[in-house]
Amino acid sequence: MQQRHVRFALIAVLVAVTLVAAGFLWGASGRWAAEERLAAAERRAALTEARRLALAGQVALGRLNFGEAAGLFDSARVAAGTSADELERGGYPELAAAVRGASQELGEARSLAAALDQGATGRAATAIAALDRAAAGLEARQP
Repeated sequence: MQQRHVRFALIAVLVAVTLVAAGFLWGASGRWAAEERLAAAERRAALTEARRLALAGQVALGRLNFGEAAGLFDSARVAAGTSADELERGGYPELAAAVRGASQELGEARSLAAALDQGATGRAATAIAALDRAAAGLEARQP
């Protein structure tokens, strides 16, 4: 009789441990998916911020405000670098390389704008096109 109670208690403990483990795994899998979706949104936001700043710099050039344009291009360069780092961490090295190229173009655009050279518009356009291609590539690879 005593042995039956011990066996019943052991089975009850095993069932409880199994249920707790299953519940943990079920909850963790949902959290992992949510974290991945959040990281993907952060990668898209970083790319969008770099693009927004580069476009704002082009608008400033159109108004012949070279100082503002240089500042915006520099901010866009930093944002593109941050975006490239996020893409690298996310497992997209080829997109990160493209965004780093855009960051270099934005650095050139900043230098040209600081020198009061309208050629900054072309460099910024090249950078924006590279950012657009990277964003499209990222969207194509998202689940």
